[in-house]
Amino acid sequence: MYLSFFRSHKEFVKVTAADLVNRFGDSIDALAFTWLTYDLSKSASMSAFVFAMNLLPTVLFQPLVAPLVEKMRKKPLMVLTDVLRGMCVMLIMGLFLSQNLQAWMMIPFTFLMNTLEAFRIPAGTGFALEILTGEEMEQIMGFKQGSGRTMELLGTAAGGIIVGSFTQWAFLIDGLTFFVSALLIALTRVKEEKKEEQSPSVSDSFQDYTKSLTDGLSYLKQNHLFLILLLFAVAINTLSAPVNSLMAPYLAEKFHSSSQALSIIGILQILGVLAGNYLYPAVVEKVTERKLLLTGIIMTAVLYTGMLIFPHVQMGIFLYYALILIYCFVVGIFEVLLSSLFVRVVDKSYISRATGIFNGVCCAAAPVVALVVGVLLQAFSMQAILAASAVLAAGIGILLSRWQLCYRLNEKKKNDA
Repeated sequence: MYLSFFRSHKEFVKVTAADLVNRFGDSIDALAFTWLTYDLSKSASMSAFVFAMNLLPTVLFQPLVAPLVEKMRKKPLMVLTDVLRGMCVMLIMGLFLSQNLQAWMMIPFTFLMNTLEAFRIPAGTGFALEILTGEEMEQIMGFKQGSGRTMELLGTAAGGIIVGSFTQWAFLIDGLTFFVSALLIALTRVKEEKKEEQSPSVSDSFQDYTKSLTDGLSYLKQNHLFLILLLFAVAINTLSAPVNSLMAPYLAEKFHSSSQALSIIGILQILGVLAGNYLYPAVVEKVTERKLLLTGIIMTAVLYTGMLIFPHVQMGIFLYYALILIYCFVVGIFEVLLSSLFVRVVDKSYISRATGIFNGVCCAAAPVVALVVGVLLQAFSMQAILAASAVLAAGIGILLSRWQLCYRLNEKKKNDA
């Protein structure tokens, strides 16, 4: 099925290859940044702050730049942002090799790279829809999610060895993947829709921008299914922020583990999500969308409970590995469901704005939570923060399960059938 699809959409092969190369490099980069930050600082708070900087540009800029991106030619923008991100990574590598890299430097570098990504993501979504129709995009979504996770799996497996012994190679590989991605996009032959040739005044440009943004917000506010998806995305990103920001210090302090344990966690996360991506069609036939989304929230509470218990039992780290695998299987189903419904319910003319607004808003709480966690760690133990997170996740899951509007998801499934 997928082979024949790609044969008839050869230019989309280049876009997909660029995405896969990026995912491979990013998985190595993510492990390197996470462990290196903690290794340089020995501070759980610093790890939480860097995690916050990883998400903050998405929150601040992506909803605002999306209307601008929608009016720009996507291809040159994607090439430029990939090249600039590659140059940033090479600069980090140079500082590391010269032994001038300090933990605090990871904060501005992380912020800058993710600011560039805030332009790249909506541009990539819009560019893909210059090649495929919305229906074709939904058809290939499962493959995109699954193949992306496969590359992340390979990158994370390699990263556990590379980061522990040859950290500079992690940065070199990641930098090169950005340059390769830029080259593949540059070679893609796509005739983008012609933009206005006249140069409007600054006043007209601003008015045009604000009109585009407000039109997009007005459309999305009336799209109730979009709002339901947004709510669940906000919930899962908020609740997972503490565990994501504290992963490296948790493994180091509770289990006395090295970067290899972080690599194992990364591999299990990808395997779980990958299984969820591929098994999603079978699961969604038997379980309603509402129940699947609620399961993702409740499993977060279970994960935090396990993190509290496992350090105190024999072979606890292996139980933690198993729970991570199960949790990420649920997350894999959760994310494909969100992606499929998103493409289905949002009109193509609003897709870049919807992508920017969705990504920005659903991530908005995560950096705030990470910053709060970093501050709270100055006064409270990691154990107390994990316990509070477990209670909060359970409470949100119960509230959402009683919200009547969520039943609209089940109605949508019946109507589509």
